[in-house]
Amino acid sequence: MNRQHVDMYLTLKDLLVAMARKSAQRGSSYREFFVGCAVLAYNGRVYRIFRGVNLYPIKGETKVCAEQSALGAARACGFDFLVAIVVAGDAQRDGESDISSPTLHPCGNCRRLLQSLPEVQGDTIVYTVGRGQRSPTEEHTVKEILRLHNSR
Repeated sequence: MNRQHVDMYLTLKDLLVAMARKSAQRGSSYREFFVGCAVLAYNGRVYRIFRGVNLYPIKGETKVCAEQSALGAARACGFDFLVAIVVAGDAQRDGESDISSPTLHPCGNCRRLLQSLPEVQGDTIVYTVGRGQRSPTEEHTVKEILRLHNSR
């Protein structure tokens, strides 16, 4: 990844985490499972942060993940490169890969979305954090997340 992008991510990392955690408070979930996301996007001229929340208010209905809503917002505004994706939520076992990790990784649907969008590259940073200030954190690239969850 371009050093300029990495430097901007490092400069804004704490803000991205705070925004993802704040967004998680606005999620909607019938089972009280709240997730927030903040993405750092670049359009060739400027950087911008987009936020998203999970929406799953009714059991059995279609859900929208926080990553999906944040990525969609960046795409809708014409940002064609995602530098980093920060996800804030409580850890749970992954339903597809059956992996338990210290933080909440993007789900199977979100991993497929990450693979399919041209705005997301293998070296796009995925930083996952708990909702609380002292919770665990993990930093991977999209490529590493995909490899980790496809390794079983």
